[in-house]
Amino acid sequence: CLEPPTGVASSRSLDRFMKNASGRWQADGHPIAIALFDIDHFKDFNDTFGHLIGDQVLKVVGAHIKRARDEFDANTEAMAGRFGGDEFALMASGPDAHQMPRVINHFCKVIKNFNLLIRDTEGNVEKNNLHITVSAGVAVLDSNTPHVQTIEQLFERSDKALYHAKHNARSRAVVIKPNDKFLILDDENGDSL
Repeated sequence: CLEPPTGVASSRSLDRFMKNASGRWQADGHPIAIALFDIDHFKDFNDTFGHLIGDQVLKVVGAHIKRARDEFDANTEAMAGRFGGDEFALMASGPDAHQMPRVINHFCKVIKNFNLLIRDTEGNVEKNNLHITVSAGVAVLDSNTPHVQTIEQLFERSDKALYHAKHNARSRAVVIKPNDKFLILDDENGDSL
């Protein structure tokens, strides 16, 4: 079930995906990763440019997160979805799930560099060089996180990392490490994880 206007999975589909991933984790020990993110200052953007442009922003983010989903290898299942409003998730289950920090760091950079144009009804550019940013929180469930046993705990960890990103590292991704410390991803360390 796809979520309009983004074209990504609905929250109900994300829930089903995570239940299946949990089964694979319990049966085979396949790692699971969750990245939660939202669009920075989305309400201000909507208030300034209107809800039709806000919907275009949601479509742009949806298109880019689907491309990020496709960065995982064929042995790893991944799903991009929207919880509602400007809140999204990318989830992965399988051998390549540990690549989530790298994938999300790249996604944050691509979104930040995207040039959003606003056009009038004749197609003339009214506003140029507008940029969207997202803040993201990433958590991974694997053999390095024995104190995390459930999808709910993994989700909570990702949510804590998102909260940290929104308050300490806006427009970037934050990973919560197995020792519960936060790692803010940037150009120096984000692609090497």
